[in-house]
Amino acid sequence: MNYILEYYSRMKKLNTRHAATEKKQRQIIHAALACFTENGYSETRIADICNRCNANTGSIYHHFKSKELLAAQVYLEGIRDYQTGFLGILQKQEKAREGIFTLIKYHLKWVEKNPSWARP
Repeated sequence: MNYILEYYSRMKKLNTRHAATEKKQRQIIHAALACFTENGYSETRIADICNRCNANTGSIYHHFKSKELLAAQVYLEGIRDYQTGFLGILQKQEKAREGIFTLIKYHLKWVEKNPSWARP
């Protein structure tokens, strides 16, 4: 669990990186998510992720120091995406009942749109 917290604190520094670097990181994250979904975490090799996002091993390890840290970032990206939308909708609600229904709709739509991130 410490590696997730350590990696999350490092991610704050990423906002200062070049746009191409961030784009490549997103490609790697989405490739890893697809591979983890299809093959499972244990069965996914870095080579599988490289093939999926057309990157070399060095590029993957340049952005993510280990498969564990890459998996942590995949998880954090999913949570970040979900919570950003959730909070955006929540802030617009004035009444509890309407807010609850709106949030349930958001949740169901997000899960439908992001089945790989939504699965247990």
